[in-house]
Formats: sequence, structure tokens, C-alpha cells
Amino acid sequence: MSSIIRLLEPALINRIAAGEVIERPTSVIKELLENSLDAQASEIHVTVRGGGQSLMRVQDNGHGMNEEDLILSVQRHTTSKLAHSDLWNIHTFGFRGEALASITSISKTTLTSKTKDQPHGWSLHSEGGSLEALKPARCELGTCIEIRDLFFATPARLKFLRSPAQEYRHLNGCLERFLLLNPQVQFFLHLDEKQKVFKATSLEHRIKAVLNVAVLEGFWLEETVHDIHITGWASLPGAHRRQADRIFLYVNQRPVDDRMMIHTIRSAYHDLIPKDRYPWAILFLTIPYVDVDVNVHPAKTQVRFKSPQDIRAALLTTLRKVLFEQGKKSISIYPKPTSSFSSAPDLLPSRMGEVGKFPLIASPSDRGTFLETPPLSVCVPPAFGLKESDNLDFIPQEVPASFKHFTGSKLSCPSSLKEFQGTDLGTPLGQIHNRYIVAVNSHGLVVIDPHGAHERILYEEMKRQWKSFDVQFLIPPLVLSLTEQEKSVVEAHISTLAEVGFPLEYQKDGFVLKGIPAVLHEHAPQALWESLLHHLTQDEFSSAQELQQNLLHPMLAHWACRKSIFLGDALSLEEMNALLRAMERTPHSAQCNHGRKVYCLFSMAHIATWFDRDP
Repeated sequence: MSSIIRLLEPALINRIAAGEVIERPTSVIKELLENSLDAQASEIHVTVRGGGQSLMRVQDNGHGMNEEDLILSVQRHTTSKLAHSDLWNIHTFGFRGEALASITSISKTTLTSKTKDQPHGWSLHSEGGSLEALKPARCELGTCIEIRDLFFATPARLKFLRSPAQEYRHLNGCLERFLLLNPQVQFFLHLDEKQKVFKATSLEHRIKAVLNVAVLEGFWLEETVHDIHITGWASLPGAHRRQADRIFLYVNQRPVDDRMMIHTIRSAYHDLIPKDRYPWAILFLTIPYVDVDVNVHPAKTQVRFKSPQDIRAALLTTLRKVLFEQGKKSISIYPKPTSSFSSAPDLLPSRMGEVGKFPLIASPSDRGTFLETPPLSVCVPPAFGLKESDNLDFIPQEVPASFKHFTGSKLSCPSSLKEFQGTDLGTPLGQIHNRYIVAVNSHGLVVIDPHGAHERILYEEMKRQWKSFDVQFLIPPLVLSLTEQEKSVVEAHISTLAEVGFPLEYQKDGFVLKGIPAVLHEHAPQALWESLLHHLTQDEFSSAQELQQNLLHPMLAHWACRKSIFLGDALSLEEMNALLRAMERTPHSAQCNHGRKVYCLFSMAHIATWFDRDP
């Protein structure tokens, strides 16, 4: 009986492999750009016609290939980038030796290349994997690869291609990744009739050119957590998007797609931007090569970490640390002018006092009164340039008599509104229909949402109190009724729960909850535990910090929202002043607990446009 198993032909093998490696025209451009960058090119030309189906060409000034290497380059599993023992020490984009073999098997491909030692270059043409004879060619140093009629050899794949407009959207996403990763490389893009040049520049200027956002809308971060080094730019909370398409991640200089990392970045902004919104970020992670596996998929955009929990913790720690520092500066409306991006952390004014201690409002009936703290004296930051000699006659000099006998608060009443002029949020003038506060500063009008401002102040104070790890012990302890599955979850997290203020003890009848965080003392322990247990069984938390931020902080944010003053509550000038001064010393007070904007500035130049006047 003859054998029914037979060896496939090489051309068919390459076409099968192309199904994984070459998904769409963007996959071709990605592979060719990786080859150019691995060849140390400093200038790359990319030409695309018809969304990539009719023509794609990538030309570079890299090292180039001689005639022998040119023939080997289109053979399967041939590469110059990998030795026998280097699979866990890969420093190049490519290493599998599959891309060119797959591309040539499904298209009409011409490769032309020249090295610096050759008097002329060489050209190789292939149609559907069938190679023609090598020919001499006149060309510059480097390599040019031209692909026509993609998928002509596999017609079934053509019907899966989208319209040229949709393919160009995918292509732009790919190009953006490489443009941001390689600001030192000059790119010339020719997409149909559109041409664009990206000159070699700094990362900061490349971000502006590619994403059309100023780095002043973000902050620079650089941190090392154990063996993980993180650098890059991330957006301030006010700049967020509906999708995560502006989060660019690089691991050891390799562009990657990683849902865990995107989720972690979103978690770092969890109480700073609205729900279902995402920041923009360009982050570079450098980790030991032995701790990451890049050989997960032929497309090489997925990686597998040896310890994903360490990556998650490093990202979360780094982002929250910098966001906290930026939050202390967020009330400064104008960034400090700068002519260079070399001192990235100093893009915003640094004037911000320590967060004061504010007593929490005890009950909903107390919403009519504000914080029992006298106004804070704040120095004028240099960015505002307001001097004591400035003419402020446009502001009433005396507090109206109706406000001098303010009752219901221990706030001291300033004898003159000049006492709190010149601060960032300025002088409160009144409320619009008992809703929004209107204030004036040296740059124009500021309109403030008092509910959003107050809930952020309460929320940040609650978080500060939580950090003291005070526990409200329960007498008697709460006996927990748990299933076997729930017991195993509790046992796995018992030390983490104790760290965040939920001490548990195992007794003969099962687990008992001995206490709850003091800041949550008004919550019913049983309901609090049930909510906590639900999330513990549904989600994965690798640390006490992650448990706090992803589960417990949202509970505090919700509670602070309920305890804060409402829109419609009438406030006196003293209460408005106390609110504004408290905002100025509260981190992240530019956003409410739900990520919404808390105040808006109408500059004098903007106001002038309302009346058709020059600024």
C-alpha cells in the first residue's frame, strides 16, 4: 500500500506560511521596514499605491546585500540576525527568516541591493515564488524591495482585503509605530498622491509631527523598578481619547500589542479620566532579554513576559507616581514657557503647597457648609506675573455686608477681596444660578464646577487617610460564610487584604473579618465585604496597591461624590473662596472623581473675540 503522506512543495509551504506572516498590505510594509532598520538605514522611502494591492516599495540606505545574500534572503528560514543559541537574546526586529520567502510566494517582487564594497548592485525578480536569474543593476547603497499585485498567486485572499481607504488606515497605524520608535531616521512617505517627509529629529518633535499633539499636553517619565526601565511620554488627564489607538508600546525597542499593558495604563488613570476613555502614551520598556519571549507569533507583535505581574506593577507604580506629581501642579492654568524639551519634568510650574488636612463632611445634612479651614495664603507663581502694584480696581474692594455675618462655618471672613487676589484660580465673584462659580484672575474668567471640585477634595483626603492604614476593629468580628472556592480566593489574598485594612483570621468555624479601614467606618461591614469578595473572585490583583486602585478607590470616589456639595447649593463668597483655595492645594483638582473637567478658563484674548475686538 502506497503512503498517503507526502512532502509539500517549497512554494506551497511558503504560501501557507504567508497566511500567518502576511495578513494584509500593512504586514508587508512592517516586515520591510524592520529589515531596513535592522540594516542600520538612516533614510527610508515608502511608496504605496492602491492601498498596497497594486504597488508597495521600500527603499533604504542601509548596509545592502551582495549577490549571494540576495538569493539566500528569499529562501525560507534564512537570516543574518540569529545564531544557533541566541533565541533568548534577540536584539533585532527580524529573526525567523520567513518574511521575504512568504512575500515573494504571493506577489511579483523585485529586490535590488548594493553594498559599499561592490562596484554595482544586483537585482532579483520573483513571481509567485518562481525566481528569475540574478542581474547586475545600477543603484545606490542600500536595498530597494518592490512588490506588485499582492496575493495574485492566492486569489482567495484578495476577497478579504478591504477598501484602499481602510487599508491605508491600517498602514498609517503601522507607520506611526515606526516613526515614533525611530525619530533619528528620516522617512519619505508617498501614499498615492500624498507625500510627506519626516526629518530626523528628537522624540518630542516627532510626537508633535506624527500625533499632532504637543508634548506640553503630556509629561515625560523615566523610572527603573527592579530590572524594568521605563521611559516615554504620557498625556495629562485632560487629554484623553475614545480608543486606545494612541497608546504605543515598545519592549526592548520592539513595537508590541499587549492588552495587559494597555489595561494597566488605563488603570493608572482610573480616577482621572472618564470611564471608557484612554490616555495617549508612548512608552519604552527595557527589560532583560531572558525575561521576555518574542517568538510567540510570526507577526512578532506579541510577547510573553516571564513575570507579567512585575511588568504590571512597574507600569502602575511609575505612572501613578508621575501623575501624582503632575496632579499637584494641575491647578496652574498656564505652563511655563520653555525653548527646549531637554528638561521634560519641568514643563509645568512647580508651585504647589502640601495637601492640607480637611475634615470630611459628616452627613448629607452638612452639605450646606464647607471646610472648616481658614483660607490658604498662596504665593503668585512666576507664570502669572501678577504684582501687588497691579491695578485691580475692576474687583470690588469690600465684601458685601450680607457676607460678613456668615454662619454655619468657621471660615474667617476676609475684610477685603484683595486678600485672595493673585492666586491661580483667582477671586470668586459669585455663582451662576446657584450652580457654577465664576472667578477672575490676571488672565481672564475662570468658571468652576463646585460639585466636581468638592468631590475631588474629599476623595483625595480619603485616599490620604487610607494610606495611614488605620483600622476600625469590629466588635464582635464579622463571621464570614464562604464557599470552598471563596475560601481558596481569600486564602490567596489574606496578606494583601490585611495590607489594605481588612484583617482576617481563621477560626474553627471559618474566616472572620476583624476590622475594616477606618475611612470606611460608615459602611455596613457585611455589604462592604460582599462587594469586596465579588471583585476578588472576578478579577485578578497582584498587589495591595492594585487592589486599592482598581477596587477600593472607586468605592471612595463614589462615597465622596455622595458627600460633596450639589449643583444648586447656594454658596457664600467665603465658601467659594475656601473651595478655590482648597483646590489649589489638592492633587488632580483639575478633574473630578469621574475624570470630567472641573474648571475652564476664558482668557482675555478669547473674551475679546466675543465682541469682535482684537485681543
